[in-house]
Amino acid sequence: MAKQPGKRDTDELPAIGPVDWQAINRLLLETAEILDPDRASPAVRADLLQRRAEQAAQVSRQPDNVYTSVSILTFRLEVERYAVPVSSVLSVNVIHDLTPVPCVPPFYYGVTNLKGQIMSVLDLLVLFGIRPAVALDVNKITPRIIVVVEGAGLEIGLLVDEIGTVTQLSSERLVSAETLEHEWLSVVSAMTPDGLVLLDVEQLLRDPRLRIYEEAR
Repeated sequence: MAKQPGKRDTDELPAIGPVDWQAINRLLLETAEILDPDRASPAVRADLLQRRAEQAAQVSRQPDNVYTSVSILTFRLEVERYAVPVSSVLSVNVIHDLTPVPCVPPFYYGVTNLKGQIMSVLDLLVLFGIRPAVALDVNKITPRIIVVVEGAGLEIGLLVDEIGTVTQLSSERLVSAETLEHEWLSVVSAMTPDGLVLLDVEQLLRDPRLRIYEEAR
């Protein structure tokens, strides 16, 4: 179900320069104002949000093994906070169309056309068993945010409710996730004392339950 990546402009990354974290955070926080219905029409809000999301995704990547901290992108799923390494993030996008796919596990929310590429969209809360699956109503689709990640040779969109911030997470702030009792514990790298869950994208996309079409290829 997850899309095998092709050749992309990001395959050869330029030299890493300094990152203006304050500017990135300001950019992400402006999303709330863009979504205010009193400020702009739905079409204008959607266009602005798309441009903000594309700008926010242009973040320099750092090798995780060089520093004692890791660059992460945080996001919210209902009341829970999650994060993924920036090194695993390809883009942040606002999508306006989703197509349900029959005969797939319920955690696959659907597929979308992302700049000519058919991208699977994964509902992490359904995957983790936090909420039940809800059938996708194509007549009531509203703009949604997805974080496109890459790992284990695959690309997939993660459905999120809200983008948080891009920040540096020190290894000193991380605690073991072994206290969690969950079958998907293997995809959690670590947690912070305040409950932020850092996901291991490579481990998540390596799980055979997500590769439902691999044998058909």
